[in-house]
Amino acid sequence: MLFSPRKTLGVRVLSNAHSDALGHVCAALPGKLNKFEEAVLSKRLTRNLMDAHDSGERDPDALRRAALRGVLGAKARI
Repeated sequence: MLFSPRKTLGVRVLSNAHSDALGHVCAALPGKLNKFEEAVLSKRLTRNLMDAHDSGERDPDALRRAALRGVLGAKARI
């Protein structure tokens, strides 16, 4: 894994991308997620983010889009 917790800028970029993606999904849903659903969603977003980061992606917008990939339906606009 290329991610290092010592790189605070990288942590901030990943954290912001995760937060933005989670907010985007929650805003697109008709209702509120329960704790379990939110945990599952967060895990999926995190896995997508880490895969993109490990592949070399560093652009915040591209990371957010990568986090959302496969989470929302095909018709949803990311």
